[in-house]
Amino acid sequence: MQILLIVLYVIGGLVALFLIVALLTKKDYSISREMEIAAPKQTVFDYVKSIRNQENYSVWVMKDPNVKIIYTGTDGTPGFTSSWVSENKNVGVGEQEIKKVVEGESTVPGECTPLGICDIQLPPYLPKGSPVKLTYQYNANQVLEVDVQAAGNTAKVTIDRNTGLAPQEIAEAASGLGELNVS
Repeated sequence: MQILLIVLYVIGGLVALFLIVALLTKKDYSISREMEIAAPKQTVFDYVKSIRNQENYSVWVMKDPNVKIIYTGTDGTPGFTSSWVSENKNVGVGEQEIKKVVEGESTVPGECTPLGICDIQLPPYLPKGSPVKLTYQYNANQVLEVDVQAAGNTAKVTIDRNTGLAPQEIAEAASGLGELNVS
């Protein structure tokens, strides 16, 4: 009987410790990345739109360097596919296809989804290719904060996306699910 009481006290103590830790743990989180890009806009866009370049920064490729990837088509153009097979269950099997390539400054407003505007004043004498420091942070409250610094000038924008998708956006996304090909 005394052993049973000791076991119950230990279990009760562990539960109490867990509850105390849960009360003292920070409930918010944020993800922040910072980068300095000293390249022309077109060079950066051409690099990012290439799926093959994802091998250089994809967390999935980093999780399994032995993943087998098959590319089909012309990279950076609609119709290009990347298929992969991995024995690592966190990477698994899958495929992605470029459906549309839209540069951020399209003249067709419907092809762009603006979340906010962050203008920064640059001096006219600034040499081409001068570095721009970009910091963005996304937190638990679905707030995106963007900070841009260049040539001693700073611009900031905060975008609150906690309203979710509009009904029309949900319908469009749902209609696109029929196009998914799961292997």
